[in-house]
Amino acid sequence: MYDQVHREARPSPALEPVPDTAPRAASDDGGVRVIEKAFQILRTLSCCTHPASLAALARESGLPKTTVHRLIRTLEAQDVVYRVDDGYQVSQHFGAYTRTIADIRDQILPALLSLYERTHLLVQLMVLEGQRVRCIEKLNAITSNNVGGRGTTRLARQTAAGKLLLALTPSELPGGSSAEEEHVRAEEEHVRLKRQQDIALKRELIQIRNIGVAFDQGGSHHSLMTCAAPVYRLHQVVAAISVSGPSHRVTESETCLALQHAARLASAALRPSKPPEVPPLRGRR
Repeated sequence: MYDQVHREARPSPALEPVPDTAPRAASDDGGVRVIEKAFQILRTLSCCTHPASLAALARESGLPKTTVHRLIRTLEAQDVVYRVDDGYQVSQHFGAYTRTIADIRDQILPALLSLYERTHLLVQLMVLEGQRVRCIEKLNAITSNNVGGRGTTRLARQTAAGKLLLALTPSELPGGSSAEEEHVRAEEEHVRLKRQQDIALKRELIQIRNIGVAFDQGGSHHSLMTCAAPVYRLHQVVAAISVSGPSHRVTESETCLALQHAARLASAALRPSKPPEVPPLRGRR
């Protein structure tokens, strides 16, 4: 099965590139090198049982102290690391989020593989991060279109998976109250247009919530139609499974049923297992 499916190497959660002022060769990809150095620091911190100072991080990672200082400041601003009296540590929030995403992906993978085997279309697992969605798993044939892979993000409002997750996450619904709409009339034209787009999106999300699935044509991937279904854990939506391909294939009842079946399998996989029943202790007779 794995020989027929192209699965990319799993990177650690993406960080935003940090500007690097060091001289580079013309062929050197500065952005990639900065990210590599940032993860080198994170790996070093993860191996430390106590907070690590800048000097210790520089020594253990082999990076110049000025580079470590610059990257640590950016990681701290992104709440990936935090400072204590004795040095720096990886934030519990970042570590817990990373473990949670990895657990979700690993538990849902069998359902994704089953969906791919039934459809042989592009299958993705997406999670919501604010107003963007991130791909945390992708399965597709080797000969399929070169689309964004694992770790890539898109605006949620432009994709089927993103709109589905927004629709099922009430706190993320755009749009405002009537008082806000009244204030819009006095704003600049482009701001007013943006508010109108938000109101239209809110109406669309309400429809998606009622239907339970979402479609897009060319929003998730150029020239492909995408359909997405939700994955639940403890009655809360945590991810979306999407399938993309030619419109006539995605809209087939067989494909839609396979997607919904995979979403149900994934949700079932995330249900907490019941602890084994332990027989009560009996006193000696």
